[in-house]
Amino acid sequence: MLNIDHPFVAAHSDDPRAKLLLEDMATSEVLLEVELRLFSVAPQIIGEVLQRRDELLRALALDHPYSLAVVSRSLLDAATDKFDLEIALVAAARALGIRQRLEFGPSTQGFWQRAQFT
Repeated sequence: MLNIDHPFVAAHSDDPRAKLLLEDMATSEVLLEVELRLFSVAPQIIGEVLQRRDELLRALALDHPYSLAVVSRSLLDAATDKFDLEIALVAAARALGIRQRLEFGPSTQGFWQRAQFT
């Protein structure tokens, strides 16, 4: 069973093909923990390894979310904080295929920045 509230699972929830991959990853994580215990690895080491892996998966989900539901939720959650909103807007643009190009130039408002679709 998958934890649908986990950011990594939620980030891939729109793709039905990803469900099998997510289930395989969950199975491999459970089997990894079992194998580590069978090889008498200290429980605190096992916990640390699994915690670091979880942190990595959460960071990856935040870095490139593909689920439109997750993108939408992050935009709504960030609506009251301009810094969080900027981060959520960048994630939304990435999910839509927009990649930021660092091309700045003068404009009447200060500087402009150009984005491109990839």
